[in-house]
Amino acid sequence: IPTAWIVGKLVFTNASAGEIIPNLGKALQHTIDNTATIPTSKRYTVKFLKDESLDEILNILKDIIG
Repeated sequence: IPTAWIVGKLVFTNASAGEIIPNLGKALQHTIDNTATIPTSKRYTVKFLKDESLDEILNILKDIIG
C-alpha cells in the first residue's frame, strides 16, 4: 500500500487506468473489476482521500475514466 494512503490520501499523477485501478484496489483492500476497454495512452491525475467511501471513489473513477 502506498505510504500516502496511510497519511490519508492517495495521489496518482499522469497514471494510466491500468496503474490506478489495481493500486487503488490494494489500498482499499478490495478487488475492482475493470471490464472497460480503456486506452493505455490515456493518462490521469487524481487524488483520493482516505475518508471517501468506496462508492464515492468508484464514482470519481467513473467520472474521469468513463
